[in-house]
Amino acid sequence: MIHLCPSIIKETVQSTSFSHYFILYLTDNNQGKTRLFYEELFVSLKLSDYAFIDESYEVKRFRLIIHNLISPRVHRVTTIHQERLYSYLLNFSGATLLVHGEISFYGDGIYEILASLRNTRFAWVCWGKIPDPVYSPWYKFLTLSYRKELFFRRISEVVCLTPEDKKRIEERFHPSLVVHCPYKSRLPESLFIKKSNKVLVGNSGHYLKSYYGIIGKLSRFKDLDITFMLPYGNPDKSSLAAFKDYTLSIWPYSSHFWEDVVDFDEYRRRISSFSVYICGAERQTGIGAVKSSVLGGLKVYLNGNNYNNFREMGLSVHEIKELDTLESPGDLFYEEDAVFDNNRRALASFYDYERTSQAWEFVYSHLFKS
Repeated sequence: MIHLCPSIIKETVQSTSFSHYFILYLTDNNQGKTRLFYEELFVSLKLSDYAFIDESYEVKRFRLIIHNLISPRVHRVTTIHQERLYSYLLNFSGATLLVHGEISFYGDGIYEILASLRNTRFAWVCWGKIPDPVYSPWYKFLTLSYRKELFFRRISEVVCLTPEDKKRIEERFHPSLVVHCPYKSRLPESLFIKKSNKVLVGNSGHYLKSYYGIIGKLSRFKDLDITFMLPYGNPDKSSLAAFKDYTLSIWPYSSHFWEDVVDFDEYRRRISSFSVYICGAERQTGIGAVKSSVLGGLKVYLNGNNYNNFREMGLSVHEIKELDTLESPGDLFYEEDAVFDNNRRALASFYDYERTSQAWEFVYSHLFKS
């Protein structure tokens, strides 16, 4: 994600005492452009320790190994992108690996591949989508879900970006070490842009199903100016077209679709031009979008893990179910100024740079210990 990953890379390079080798797994439809973007970033950082797993990566001689290793019953390689990743990791041994991302995005085979690596320490930075536990021994064998348990037994540590995810992983899988450690970043200044009453629904096409639910809650307000974030994670073309047609049937002149990927400054500027941000996903996702919304002075509606997380951080955010009780569009947009001020202070306190820096030094120290 071009609006998020560069800041993670920059902070990692510029503010830690440990050396890193970056491996970027690219699966988007415009890999050449994405690769060029990251190559320019690494040049600006004067860094040569990186590699790409993308459409140029050769996997033919590893294909047989991968298909023999991963059971065809459940954990089959479903895309060429996964095949490239797995073949790369099969040659990865004797080193330390820190995996950032939504682990299920890499395919179920990733649990098996990582757990099978010899002489390799690895950790996972959890971006959400925590596997469900399986308690029946018969079902564990049938679905091969026991390999997820092996993954959590082999892992050196799990780094969670939210307290809620930390609780869930500890309760479900009991790995040796789970730490809550938000990404360190120097929060940018609050961005104030004169607003009209516009609604932003986020944070990506991964959550198109939740978008339908939000539309159902707001469709009684016919004059809304509403934008849906679709810069990545979109489903097949027919599903996306059906979603757009449905949305336009309700708000034919005032519904919009954010489909381009932009740099972080433009990302913040766009978000700050709205008055309300709504994310209906149940799991942890789009933390950067919520942070940008808070710093941009938006009223925020969240759901599930996201809602619980930001409430625990001390922010005054609203729950999605409140949309059902709104009597007018004015109720959707109204928020007292004191709430915006409190939210910015709470966010700054939670993401205190010195505290998060110390937390990440602990993560690296534990992972790289001899």
